[in-house]
Amino acid sequence: MHSPTPKRTVLVILGALLLLGVAVLLITLSTQRYVAVSMVIVKPYTNAFFAQSFESEVIQKTPTVLSVRAVPSISAIIPPSTPVATNGVIIRIEAFGPSVVEAENAANEAARNICQMGFTNYEVTGQIVHEAGTARKYSFLHDALQPTIRRWFKR
Repeated sequence: MHSPTPKRTVLVILGALLLLGVAVLLITLSTQRYVAVSMVIVKPYTNAFFAQSFESEVIQKTPTVLSVRAVPSISAIIPPSTPVATNGVIIRIEAFGPSVVEAENAANEAARNICQMGFTNYEVTGQIVHEAGTARKYSFLHDALQPTIRRWFKR
């Protein structure tokens, strides 16, 4: 038996990567999808919205959600009882659908679900501050690959 030569191994790997790339391209082109964004503000501030379990719960409840990003918010008027300037959480939701309208509906439904989850699970109030009114075409590179690479380097 001959052991594979380094050149042959490299060619096999490159061939496999090429086939994988073509498959991803064909899948992406064959499933035309659109992405829409909505935003929710939740008050008072709680760390629960930054946990991986929260994102998993949102995606489980609304499977069309691509990503959920939470950032602390600062209100223009800070109540005297608030010990720090951060008094809320802004949650950005990206959802997809097979058409512009369905993507917008998915993002808005996810925003309503987050408001309800916040009240039910964490006793906070949520308000939709930006309803999805536009959608863009889904891009595998922008919507799937880049966030995955960011997560790898974030850890």
